[in-house]
Amino acid sequence: MKGRGNENKKKNESDALDHVATKAGRRVCAGETFSRFTIYLFLAALLQNFTFSAPEGKPIPGLDDVISGFSVSPPDFWVKVVPRN
Repeated sequence: MKGRGNENKKKNESDALDHVATKAGRRVCAGETFSRFTIYLFLAALLQNFTFSAPEGKPIPGLDDVISGFSVSPPDFWVKVVPRN
């Protein structure tokens, strides 16, 4: 492929990063690090300011209780959220 910086490669040689549109090399998404950091801060603030527990008499789903489909997710369940002092 001329003009794409591949002139020094052998014909059969392939660079794995040439086939990746995002997430690797110089085409990594600039907002990915920012979004991960934002989610981390949001979850840290929730855990710092609230106590999470199961309400009395409500079951907590097990690790094997999942709903399969387009994505895997836990079944619906109740959570008691109490502000910390």
